[in-house]
Amino acid sequence: MLNDSDIAGTRHARAFVGGVLAGIFGMTDLYVSGGAEHQGPPGGGPVAIIVEKEI
Repeated sequence: MLNDSDIAGTRHARAFVGGVLAGIFGMTDLYVSGGAEHQGPPGGGPVAIIVEKEI
């Protein structure tokens, strides 16, 4: 994973996290970002949860 020059290691990590979340929630329509371009506090990162609730 860390030595494959054509695929970044973060891509493998995002695939793993996406698979775990899909297994937990039973849904595959999710997006896991692993980029460093997000802005936030040092050591922190953005989290967004979008929920649709029926009335």
